[in-house]
Amino acid sequence: MKKIFNYALYDFANSAFTTIIITFIFATYFAKQIAPNPVLGQSYWGWTIGFTGIVVALIGPYLGYFADKKNQTIFFLRLFTILCILLTSLLFFAKPNQNYILYALTIVALANIFYELSLIFYNSILKTSSSYNTLGKSSGFSFGLGYVGGIIILIICIKIFIDSDFPPFGLSLENAENVRATSVVVSIWYLIFALPFLIFTKKIQNIF
Repeated sequence: MKKIFNYALYDFANSAFTTIIITFIFATYFAKQIAPNPVLGQSYWGWTIGFTGIVVALIGPYLGYFADKKNQTIFFLRLFTILCILLTSLLFFAKPNQNYILYALTIVALANIFYELSLIFYNSILKTSSSYNTLGKSSGFSFGLGYVGGIIILIICIKIFIDSDFPPFGLSLENAENVRATSVVVSIWYLIFALPFLIFTKKIQNIF
């Protein structure tokens, strides 16, 4: 049970990235406050995310093959997770100005590529975190906990950072500091809740 809980906790952790950055808060912030107008902003964002999907589709199979051959599945999982977390935190510096369009899209593209690549190795570890007879149940539990994590972090960011007239930590409403700070919140959330699984995987490294 501990194995599958740690496994599911990683889903709980990384759902913050897709919920806050890719889908809701930061995507909206980019379209409305960084891009020239919301229509172009949504287009730029969609093209960027689509591009990252193509990149992952092209390099993912080769990385998976290399990881299996060289026994580096866990190494790549950790590497891509940390890279995604670090890059996400850098979105704090994407100010509400058109001069930051390229910066924001570049950081988001790289972070999403590393996020998607991490999932390749995360998904491959399911069979070692659960018995054969409970694969479906374990996968469903992880998926469900991921949704719970996404909802919780969304509520936290909206209530504490977005809808508040007095954001915490001395953040200002000027230059959208309160909105940009959600990227740091995501990074911290992602790291804290992913750590148990990333540490635990040391014990199963010799399986691959």
